[in-house]
Amino acid sequence: SSAASPRSPALGGSRRRRSSATRRGSSGQSGGILGKKFYSQLDVFCVIATAIAMFYGRVRRLRKAKETARKRNRAAFRIQCLVRRRQAAVRVRRIEAAVRIAGMLRSILARGVKRRHTSATKIQALVRGYLTRRRMERRLRLRWTGTFERVVMRKVRVMRAKRELKQRREYLDEQHMIRSSAMAGYHRICREEKLAWAAITTSPGFEGIARRSYRAEVDSVQAATDADWESVMQRHEEELEKRRQEEEEKRVTEANLMRALQLLEGSNREGAAAVMGLPPGVAGGGDPNDSSVVTPTDSMPRSRGRSPRSRGSGFGSSARSPARGTDLSPNADDDLDADVDDEEPVEFGGGDELAATISGPHPPPGGRRR
Repeated sequence: SSAASPRSPALGGSRRRRSSATRRGSSGQSGGILGKKFYSQLDVFCVIATAIAMFYGRVRRLRKAKETARKRNRAAFRIQCLVRRRQAAVRVRRIEAAVRIAGMLRSILARGVKRRHTSATKIQALVRGYLTRRRMERRLRLRWTGTFERVVMRKVRVMRAKRELKQRREYLDEQHMIRSSAMAGYHRICREEKLAWAAITTSPGFEGIARRSYRAEVDSVQAATDADWESVMQRHEEELEKRRQEEEEKRVTEANLMRALQLLEGSNREGAAAVMGLPPGVAGGGDPNDSSVVTPTDSMPRSRGRSPRSRGSGFGSSARSPARGTDLSPNADDDLDADVDDEEPVEFGGGDELAATISGPHPPPGGRRR
């Protein structure tokens, strides 16, 4: 091999070159960057093998991803199948429960009721709430458990509470809108008044005019107030005086009436007439059959308690008619039916307290005759 290797001309070797076909590592072409090839057949083979491996790896990855997606879809499909199967089972169970409940209801209803009252429409009305508990207790004699109250009535209460809450919220919103709009209008008016007052008060010569007019207005208002107060006090004193006079007259009249009653009880007709202010001829003279003045006798029962006229006559009615315990007649203890008038019931429509106190067969003068 050393003889075959080229020798440099300095060592005496020949300068003969080999043919290009026999030179090692050449591709049959001279030239290149460094004057020779820089890759071999092994490099080419490695590049091609790497490309093929990458291609097949990509294919395998794609196949694996497709398989994973298929498995994933298969799992999702199985989950959906499970869910739907469970939903169908729940639906079937509910239908069976409804059928069973309907059968139980029908058997319950059929215990004490006719056959036509246990129809499917009646059971539907019962389940939907068209038959209330009171009607069923009244007509169908159901034995009740607490399920209806616990389940159905709770939902009804929740619905009603939500509806009332919604109505309340709408009402409060409406009130808020009303109040806020009213306040906005009020503030707008206040702003306008403020601007108007500013325009007035900033006008020239306003101070003197305002001071004079304000003083005059205050004086006139004070004078009017004083006059009103004087008239009010005067009217008040007049009313007080009038009321005092009326009470005095009433008291005098009641005292005279009681005195006249006592004198009449004591058969003193002249004294009673004098007390009542009647002329003496009316009391003393005349025949005893005259019915213009009533003389109490033992056959005329006297009312012990309050008379029907003076029962609800306001203040002082106890002073006008004698109390329940007092006896005006000397022998009122003898007749037990002192409150009952058996001969002739007399109704007094007039208003005479004497007629109300002495209940007899004839009304006294001044009472209305029936």
